[in-house]
Amino acid sequence: MLFSFSSEKPSKTEKRKIEKAQTEADPATYSSLSPSDLEHIDTNHYNYAVVRDTHGNRYVDVTEKWGYTGPTERVVALLLKGIVNVSDLVRVESESGVKYYSKVMEVEKTKDATMQEMQADMALIHILFKDVDHSFESRDGGDHNLIRDKSKKKIFFFDFGGAMFGFWPKNSEHGDPLEDLDSFAVHKLTEKLQALHTRISGAEGTQFLQHIINESGKSVNELFMETPSKDSKTPFQVLHEEPLTRIESALEVASQRENSLKKVA
Repeated sequence: MLFSFSSEKPSKTEKRKIEKAQTEADPATYSSLSPSDLEHIDTNHYNYAVVRDTHGNRYVDVTEKWGYTGPTERVVALLLKGIVNVSDLVRVESESGVKYYSKVMEVEKTKDATMQEMQADMALIHILFKDVDHSFESRDGGDHNLIRDKSKKKIFFFDFGGAMFGFWPKNSEHGDPLEDLDSFAVHKLTEKLQALHTRISGAEGTQFLQHIINESGKSVNELFMETPSKDSKTPFQVLHEEPLTRIESALEVASQRENSLKKVA
């Protein structure tokens, strides 16, 4: 519990805590919708169905994309939520089975971010999931797997299905994620890495990760293909250790890079 309630009026500090809790993304939960809540309204240029709920929110059906990556995308989004602006993955259960919808977020409602902060987000995604499939002004002439507002100061990311296939293979490394970051971008990356490390480390972090894996309804090997065997460790233990190792290694590199850039400046 963040705070308890009594018959007395909350203090200014308590009010701020309440407002913060209400406005921040909850990293442990996403909503589920009933099939009756959704109405098909369109098909996007990738031939994915676009639906709308009773509140006017739009979602893209990602259930069949790249096979069946919905549960993996949901786990990835839950890991990042509140640290990186990511699209909600909403699960819909019906008689025909479970479907996954990527919510089209209202980018205008996100906080302004500098280019360095956006670069830090992409570096974090690269470090943690070996994912380089999010970029600015990509090969098709526009941003790829991310949306920015007209001012290009607000952003959110979507489409993390590649983590299902690319999390483990060694050949999925693509260069140095910190290569083009200046000192401020490295500093922001360090903050995000530390926040994520705190989220998944220790007893509470283990419980959090186990919860979102269990909630997916899939095994570790189904969520992240080619999970290696290590001694007598379970697939979950192997999966839990890997991102912590990647984060700790990246924090060391970031510290060295930041000190080097400061000397040059």
